Amino acid sequence: MRATTRTLIAIPVHNEAEHVDSVLAAVRPYGLDLLLIDDGSTDDTPRLIARQPVHCIRHPVNQGYGQSLRDAFAFAAAHRYDWVITMDCDEQHEPRFIP
Repeated sequence: MRATTRTLIAIPVHNEAEHVDSVLAAVRPYGLDLLLIDDGSTDDTPRLIARQPVHCIRHPVNQGYGQSLRDAFAFAAAHRYDWVITMDCDEQHEPRFIP
């Protein structure tokens, strides 16, 4: 049995270059692992993500929000996370509500 609970923040993104840096800056202080699922972005999003210390799954073409979430949950299960917090990258989900 593990002594600590492992929590992952999963953020699906698609052409979110305008928001990705600010969202990551807002969630990073919580000290949780971060996974971005880049759903075939054609803007600067992949380059911005590559500069960050985060896990990333990249879809070569857009597969939809549902597939991004399925990939996030599969990643969490494969890496034995206990909890997954999903957030959108457009800042509608406020990080201050993360427990």
